[in-house]
Amino acid sequence: AKSFLDDDSPHAYEKLIDRLLESDRYGERWGRHWLDVVRYADSDGYEYDKLRPHSWRYRDYVIRAFNEDKPYDRFIVEQLAGDELPDRDFDSLTALGFCRNGPFIGDMAFMQNEQTRQDELDDIVTTTASAFLGLTVGCARCHHHKFDPIGQKDYYRLVSVFAPSVRKDIPLAPPRLGEEYDKTLREIDRRVETLKYQTYKLQEPTRRKLLEAKYLELPETLQAALKTDPDKRTEAQQLQAKEVQTTVTIEESALLEALPAEDREKTAELKAEIEKLEETRPTIPLAHAIADRGPVARPSYFLHRGSIQSKGSEVMPGTLAVLRLPGAEADFPKPEPSAHSTRRRLTLAGWIADPENPLTARVMVNRIWQHHFGRALVGTPNDFGRMGERPTHPRLLDWLATEFVRQGWSIKAMHRLILTSHTYRQDSVTDSPANRSIDPENLYLWRTRPRRLEGEAIRDSILAVSGALDLQAGGPGVFPEVDRGLIEGSPKGAGYQRWPVTKDGPEVWRRSIYTTQMRTITPPILDLFDPPDKLASCPKRTTTTVPTQALQLLNSPFVDRQAAIFADRVRNEAGRDPSRQIERTFLLSLSRPPGPAESLESLAFLRRQQSYHARHNQTLIEEGVDPAEIRPPTKAALVDLCHAMFNLSEFVYVN
Repeated sequence: AKSFLDDDSPHAYEKLIDRLLESDRYGERWGRHWLDVVRYADSDGYEYDKLRPHSWRYRDYVIRAFNEDKPYDRFIVEQLAGDELPDRDFDSLTALGFCRNGPFIGDMAFMQNEQTRQDELDDIVTTTASAFLGLTVGCARCHHHKFDPIGQKDYYRLVSVFAPSVRKDIPLAPPRLGEEYDKTLREIDRRVETLKYQTYKLQEPTRRKLLEAKYLELPETLQAALKTDPDKRTEAQQLQAKEVQTTVTIEESALLEALPAEDREKTAELKAEIEKLEETRPTIPLAHAIADRGPVARPSYFLHRGSIQSKGSEVMPGTLAVLRLPGAEADFPKPEPSAHSTRRRLTLAGWIADPENPLTARVMVNRIWQHHFGRALVGTPNDFGRMGERPTHPRLLDWLATEFVRQGWSIKAMHRLILTSHTYRQDSVTDSPANRSIDPENLYLWRTRPRRLEGEAIRDSILAVSGALDLQAGGPGVFPEVDRGLIEGSPKGAGYQRWPVTKDGPEVWRRSIYTTQMRTITPPILDLFDPPDKLASCPKRTTTTVPTQALQLLNSPFVDRQAAIFADRVRNEAGRDPSRQIERTFLLSLSRPPGPAESLESLAFLRRQQSYHARHNQTLIEEGVDPAEIRPPTKAALVDLCHAMFNLSEFVYVN
């Protein structure tokens, strides 16, 4: 801020923008917005919420893509079909994590069936459509879309594009090493799966007894549905039975307790064998990705009412009829027999990234606008359909989209265009009763909209102001200290790692984008300041104001410790003069000096707190506390002032 204010050049503002766009911090900030959209997480979700050890590579790919200003059309293609590109590299293979970001029910064979596979394909298709096209295609899974001209067959054409693919962890290594790794891994997986199946079969009689006991507690209608032969169940009974079988489960602890002693001992032996095998897995850089089984695709079917039990005719890959404009159609050619994939995803990605596609560029520039202004031109960024909001400035949206394509799909070029506009550079405070009465929600942008920072930005700002922020980039996520109650009592399966208990300290004081993103556990500050939905695409975060947010900033051990570190920084940089300390505190936390009234109030606050801590310290000494462990009153008062700065509205709001 000081270097900008001291720059007398007429182009100081433009130079500031360029400096910020060239910073590595830019990709960390804007990459987080994209991770919201693509439902990124470092764990599977569901009951066990198993950690994904290599998912962070996709997060790092996204950050690199933004920092390098990767053309958006290439960004699209890599995430959908990075393995099918002729010039594929490790980056494009890592980008396929887009298709693996969704929740996953589990990797054990008995958990996998046609239904779970169909749910997985639905997650990929709906996220692809909402992220890149701003359409709610998933509504057409069971019937024609109720509002938009998207037929059910269109939905299954898109499913057919992804159906030939399978989940695959691709080695980011030379081919020879990759082949050796795959061979070793297949053998370990085969042996582990056999042991898991043996464990399942061993426990099955006891599990069945426990489930039957639970079923007896259900209403008679549900019990009747379960007792009816599956082939003779009515449609209602099929739904009831499926719901019961999905929701009524036996916790592992209860299952182990109920097992006969001999079976319990055998289970422990099988678990030990699995753990021993897991320890022999070779280590090599991997990317969570997908890949086709080969050039020939297995049949993909139309499902009546979305039911896997009601297969219709075979469906070939295709695109959405409503968007088939001249020059924007996709031809899905038959691949050569020697090809390693069907190339269906590459064809779809090319169609989405085609400059003639009417939605792709509009959807992305709308997202960029949203994060600069706090509200998108289309207020429903994932829904450009009839149920979505109409654009407030349709001609502006059209112009931005065409300019985006004209400038080579450069996201940084769009930043410069928006940030240098008079609209963006308006003040947020204005005396305009007429405008307030005509447009109280500021839809027509007659002023800047004040916005509260997200939880990540608040945590990062606290660390940056205190001086404790570690700017190390990339790599596996860190595990900030969380309440033990979030970990204890949660289900744990064999080989399943939960949140490691990490004491708060410098090793976890990295930017929040590098914290591990589990679906069931969220670290402090990130948890209360409206985190994104990690189960589905999150186009925009809600902004709530609740008492627990203020209480966390006041009482959090993390914030208290950072306030103490902040106070040490202020003392080191400003010396012991209270007036200079106050000025430095304001400059670091609010990027401005204090006003005259604020200086006087802060001085009075320091005096009051010094008196309070002097009395309190005396009480502690009388109670036997070692004086060496007690903060001196002057230092404790400065810590209180620094703590107060973290709780100011001006600190958590962009105004």
